[in-house]
Amino acid sequence: MSDKTKLDSKRLSKETGKSGYVLATVIKTEGSVSTQPGFKARINSSGELTGWVGGSCVQRAVKSVALELFSSKKPRLIRVKPSEDVRSITDSDGVELHKSGCPSKGVTDIFLEPVIANPQIVIFGASPVASSLDQLCSYFNYDIISLQTPLKASNEQAIVSELKDKLNAHVQDVYFVIATQGVGDSIALQTALSLPSEYIGFVGSQKKFSALKDKLSNGENLTRLDFVKAPAGLNICAVTPEEISLSILSEITLIRRAEHKLQGQKLEGIL
Repeated sequence: MSDKTKLDSKRLSKETGKSGYVLATVIKTEGSVSTQPGFKARINSSGELTGWVGGSCVQRAVKSVALELFSSKKPRLIRVKPSEDVRSITDSDGVELHKSGCPSKGVTDIFLEPVIANPQIVIFGASPVASSLDQLCSYFNYDIISLQTPLKASNEQAIVSELKDKLNAHVQDVYFVIATQGVGDSIALQTALSLPSEYIGFVGSQKKFSALKDKLSNGENLTRLDFVKAPAGLNICAVTPEEISLSILSEITLIRRAEHKLQGQKLEGIL
C-alpha cells in the first residue's frame, strides 16, 4: 500500500473521536482505475475521508453513502460505474449503482461498513444507584456522562448546555438514567425530556414519578413523559443498588439489541 493509502491511527483517533466512522474497502475493480482491491479509507461523521479508494468520482459516492450509514448503521456494497452505463439504481447482480464521470471509464466495487461509536449513558445524580451503575457500565462499551453542573432549577440552561457539549450529535444511542433519588429529581427529568434519547429511566417509585409527571405535564412534555420508564429497569426483584443497576443496564441492553427501535414508544408489554 502506498503512502497515500495508509491510515494514520493517531490522526484518525483524533478525527473520529467518539463519533465512530465508516470503513470503506475496495472489493473489486475493472478497467482503468486509480485504486486496487484491498485499498481502504475511513470517513468520519463530518464526511472527511482519510485513505484511498479512488479518485474524486469514487470519493463523492463513498462520502455520500458513508454519511447515510451513521444513521442506518447497516453495511452496504456499492459499485461506481461510468454515467452512461448506469440505467437503474442497481446493477444486474443487485449491487447498488453510483455514477462516475471519470474519463478512465473504470468500475469500482466498494464495501462500506459502519464502525459505530459507543452508546452514551447520561447518569443524573450521585446516589448509590448512580455510583453502582457507573461502575457496572465500565465493564461494557458505554461512554458514561456525568454532570458537573449542580442540579438546580437556576442552572437549567447551563445543564442543557453542558450536556449538548458532551453528547455527540452523530450518536443516536443515548440513554438517560435519573438516579437523583430526591436531589434534583425535577430538573433532571426536565433536562432529559428536552433532549433526544433512546431511553429515559427514572429510579424511584411509580407514585413519586406520578407526582413529578403531574408537575411537569405540558403540551411539549406530555408525549415524552409517557416514554419515561418508572421505575427504571427490568423487573428482576432488585433490592440493592447493585441489583437495581443490573436491572437498568439489562433494560438498556434489551432496547439496544431489539430488532425494532423503541424510540418515542411506550415500553409496556415489551420490557
